[in-house]
Order: sequence, then structure tokens, then C-alpha cells
Amino acid sequence: MNIDSSIKIECKHFDLRIISQDEYKAYFTLVDTNRDRLTRYFPNTVKSVKSPEQAKNHLIKIHKKNQEKGIYPFGIYKNDTLIGWISIKNIDWGIPKCELGYYIDKSYEGKSIISNAVQEIVGYSFENLGIEKIFLRIGANNIGSQKVATRNGFLKEGILRKEFRIENGEVIDLVYYGKLRTEI
Repeated sequence: MNIDSSIKIECKHFDLRIISQDEYKAYFTLVDTNRDRLTRYFPNTVKSVKSPEQAKNHLIKIHKKNQEKGIYPFGIYKNDTLIGWISIKNIDWGIPKCELGYYIDKSYEGKSIISNAVQEIVGYSFENLGIEKIFLRIGANNIGSQKVATRNGFLKEGILRKEFRIENGEVIDLVYYGKLRTEI
């Protein structure tokens, strides 16, 4: 089974579509340009994407997970240029629930693109995948991402102390947010 690259969500100021393995150079550029910003909360991505070739291998691994319906990797595109990433991941089909992870190029930050992308992916997850709960795990100091959560109707469910290891080895607290299908 191949990744369904035909999934495309057209929005007013951007598009969301499953990122292709062939876009590894654009993906590398996105990560590399934002490496300093991504290192804290996406250390595994940053470690895995240090060159275009590594970006290609990283996308190949992600596409294998997609074939198992374990992740849906969406690129955020403005005029066909990759400007961000939002994925439906850590899917537990037994519930069914999933986590969202997202980031955007620094030049597009603060323009409501991520908030709107989260809104679209929440709708897609509930309507097309039959997800019952979506959760976000956000660093306690990541106020911008917490604002994205609350703007999209996610409820703060609690803080898990010493839950995530960041790039410098420190283990930080994560704020958990959740949204149920019944809350849309």
C-alpha cells in the first residue's frame, strides 16, 4: 500500500497535503532554516535531518509508518512552497485517538497559519479518520503553541512532570491538551 498523496485540503491562504518523499530537498530546507527553533521541541527530527539525503531517509521512514496508518504527514504549502509541517501521529486505533505535531517556518510565524492548519486537521481527523480524541503535548514554556491549542478549543487536561527530554538533555514538563469529537 502506498501513501495517499492525493489527500489535499485547500484553505484560504495555504494548502495542506501529504508530503511526498520526492520533496525531501524542500523538507530539508524547512528543517535546516528553522533548526535553532526546532531543536528544543523536535530534537529527533533535527537529529534525523542533517542533510538532504538524511531528509530523504527520514521521509521514507515516515511513509512506511503511513502505510501502517501510524502517521499522516501533512506539509503546509503557500503557493506550492513548503512552509510548515503538521502530522497526525501516535495513532491508537483501539480508542481511536491521535496526537498532532506541528511547526512552521519562522517567516510565517504569527500569521494564524498554524492555528488554521490545526483547525483543518482536527476536522479531517474526526470526519475522515473516525478519531474520537485528539491530544497535544506541549512544552510548559511553549506559550505560542498553548495559544494555538486554546484557540482551537482544546482543553488543558493536565501537566505531566519531567515527561520529555529536550536537546540539551534536560527533561521538561509537558502540558497535555485534549479535544473530543463531541466537542466540535
